[in-house]
Amino acid sequence: MSRELIRARLIVASEKLRPTDPLLADTVDEVLAPGGWKLLKPPSTTATGKNLSIAMRREVRDELKDKTTSTSLSEATDKAFEEFLAGTFVPDAPPARARRNSGVTAETVNLNVRVNGDLLQQVKDIADERSAEYGWTVTPARVAAAYLLKKHKIGNTKTAK
Repeated sequence: MSRELIRARLIVASEKLRPTDPLLADTVDEVLAPGGWKLLKPPSTTATGKNLSIAMRREVRDELKDKTTSTSLSEATDKAFEEFLAGTFVPDAPPARARRNSGVTAETVNLNVRVNGDLLQQVKDIADERSAEYGWTVTPARVAAAYLLKKHKIGNTKTAK
């Protein structure tokens, strides 16, 4: 069936429904309106939340991906934020970065995870306070990386930032 035919049939259906069921006719009209097709899309369960990019060495990211799924990484990151905000998780300070041109650098890549936007914002809001307390710059990515590495028993000397 072509788009034009489907659209024509929905218009006729709306007109026939209007006298007996105006609410149902309005619903059909909403779908027919520009962009109305988006109302028919099921909500996505995999792309909820905000993206968080966590810089780390490639071998660390690959090891995390081998040990987990994207959903479990997202859930673990949300848990990291909850524990950090509650004060029950204190991330280790990130390792010192190698000096430029020292030859000790490794390829850095991003691990992208979806996180709860409200938790992410709360961590951002408290980051300056915790940075002063810890003596190093706290960021959501550093909190997440420290938690994920600790949870999956991956040496934290491998993180990039």
